[in-house]
Amino acid sequence: MLIPNALKSIGIQEMWQLPMVMPHKYSNNNYVVSDFCHFSEISLEMKILCRGTLLSCSQVKYMNNKAPFVTIQILDVNGNSLQTNIFGTGAVLTSFLGLYKQGDIVHLSGKPVFQRGQWMLNNSKALDVNELYRINVSYSLSYKNKSLPSSAIKFVVENIHSSINLTCDAFTDFFKSKINRNQILNNYICIPLGLTLREILTEIHFPTDVDLAVEYQGYIEKLAALLTAEEVRSTALKWGKARTKIVSKTYFERSKQLSFSMTHEQFDCVDKLSKLFDSDHSQKAMLIGDVGTGKSCVMQVLAASFCDAGGRVVFLAPSQNLANQLYDELLGFFPDLNPKLVIDGVKVDWQRSKTSRLWVGTTSLFFQDWHVPFDLVIVDEQQRYSVEQRETLCKGGGHLLESTATPIPRSAALLKHGFINQFHLTECFTEKELISKIHYLGDRKYLFERTLSNLKAGNKLLVICALKSDSDSNLMANITSAEKAYISWQKFVDKYRQDLPIGTSVGISHSGQSNEDNTKAINNFKNGDINILISTTIVETGLTVPDLNQIIVLNPERLGLVQHHQLRGRLARFGGIGFYDLYCNKQITDRTLARLELVCSSTSGLHLAFEDIKQRGFGNLSSESRTNSKAQKGVLNSYIYGRSVSPEALDSAVAFSK
Repeated sequence: MLIPNALKSIGIQEMWQLPMVMPHKYSNNNYVVSDFCHFSEISLEMKILCRGTLLSCSQVKYMNNKAPFVTIQILDVNGNSLQTNIFGTGAVLTSFLGLYKQGDIVHLSGKPVFQRGQWMLNNSKALDVNELYRINVSYSLSYKNKSLPSSAIKFVVENIHSSINLTCDAFTDFFKSKINRNQILNNYICIPLGLTLREILTEIHFPTDVDLAVEYQGYIEKLAALLTAEEVRSTALKWGKARTKIVSKTYFERSKQLSFSMTHEQFDCVDKLSKLFDSDHSQKAMLIGDVGTGKSCVMQVLAASFCDAGGRVVFLAPSQNLANQLYDELLGFFPDLNPKLVIDGVKVDWQRSKTSRLWVGTTSLFFQDWHVPFDLVIVDEQQRYSVEQRETLCKGGGHLLESTATPIPRSAALLKHGFINQFHLTECFTEKELISKIHYLGDRKYLFERTLSNLKAGNKLLVICALKSDSDSNLMANITSAEKAYISWQKFVDKYRQDLPIGTSVGISHSGQSNEDNTKAINNFKNGDINILISTTIVETGLTVPDLNQIIVLNPERLGLVQHHQLRGRLARFGGIGFYDLYCNKQITDRTLARLELVCSSTSGLHLAFEDIKQRGFGNLSSESRTNSKAQKGVLNSYIYGRSVSPEALDSAVAFSK
């Protein structure tokens, strides 16, 4: 049977995986209240089912800013009345009116509340008789924050029962390779003796008891966590291939060519990385450090030493601006290595470049015909790439060094459990204080006055927008675009020009502009030709600007933890105080507020990365994704669907499988 493409997008490729779609919600419709006096005995937070005789029903009502609804009144067995509004589309409500007449029995679900001397029902819904006296199971699947079509859910529901045996067979094959099968089932997952996987899956999808079904879902989550841990361990052991040793020993001499002295911590990282890569099997490592700890100089000195030993090295940068910056630094520090730059529109001339050992580029590197493999691949800001992109240039047996302040959830999970060699930088080379604060509409005057004072003092301002241009979508109605903000800040400068330094001007940068226009705007911002830059998140990495000590993020709820931390890292790069201002122009949810407060309370990128796992999941930890999209930035999880394997479950599984 063909699996719908919508299901394939989340990793479901075969029929045996369907029973691993976990229900989103159970509704126990076995207990129906027919005497409204019993409402007082029920928690008002609970959704209940009630049964009554229809006394009256209005016509469909249409009101501004409200969905259509009908108002109905029903009587219980003792003549007590209950009133409620039922919302829906005009067509659905018209159909409802055609089904019921006065005196008919009506079944409703909702939350009871006692108001004005009578019971009312909030969030009410009319139920079909077929939904009563049973436990209803609901499924919810999404991809990239969009719900999968109802046809995909219908396919799952219609085929779960017939696929349970296939699932049991698939796991039987897994357990055949495990000597400690009983230890796994009984000691780790804690499945009661005699309970089979078939019985567990049947209860989950065709429940007889809600609490039992939820408990059984926990068994499946632990099983999925264990399978994930086993696969990650296997993948980590298989990474890399045999290669010729390259022993780099000139890093001490090369470090003296820098324009500054490396710290002991930085030099220690170079030394340890050199020893790791002194191997006849390709190795993978990650260099972790917040902005200002000197990751670049560690990578650059290591690269130069590798080239001295006869190796070929390539730097992969996430943007053209950062690639240019890396190239300029390498050329300035090590002119004898004659580095080559590969950016958009560049085609490598092999006859003229075949002796070159040091390369720097963007994703344009992927589209070249590399005749000779690289010995060391350095990926700067690894969170900007997929697994496949990061490993593409290593296919010839090259070592892989990834660098970041905020590893993606997948990498953070692998780091946490020791599946990646990791090296940490913790010491900033300058004294600085970063102050992060959430602002609301009522704080506009304070924020405005501080911003004006900051600009008067000759400092620079970066304004971050979530969109490059206005959107027609109602969902984006309160989102300030970069183009709109650019116009507003130009008006601000014109209005306060006499108070601002001579030459104060505004620039703009976003993905809708050409590389040339963005490069020009950012360079003008760096050298002081403009001192207010309006931008999207394309500047979150690789931007080093003197005198930048304030960033205002508009609609900060649209950005993730990692993006916020990367942006904040642009502040006070040469020391001093930096202000990271999060301006919310609309009401935000408690969950969003908690995320923004986390940004304000922590300046550790690694800590935020681990918190990101809790919020987004850890993604597909295998290097060989089961999904067509090969997603790896959180959200997707292996083996179960509709429910994430929690970080705690993975922690427990890794500890058990060691």
